[in-house]
Amino acid sequence: MVTAQTASLQNLRTASDLLARRMTASVQLVKALGGGVNDARTFARWLNENLYGGATFADFRKAPG
Repeated sequence: MVTAQTASLQNLRTASDLLARRMTASVQLVKALGGGVNDARTFARWLNENLYGGATFADFRKAPG
């Protein structure tokens, strides 16, 4: 009985995760079609938040390690 309940719970978690991923993908698609990162006003902010993580040019000049 416990094994069946565990499997059922795992299936519910998997379904929930898939639904969340689909919803996120839908939102990202709507943003992209509506300008999203292609909008000149938000492109620099998007790069900073999603690609560079607030890094500065000085951060890029630092030696690795």
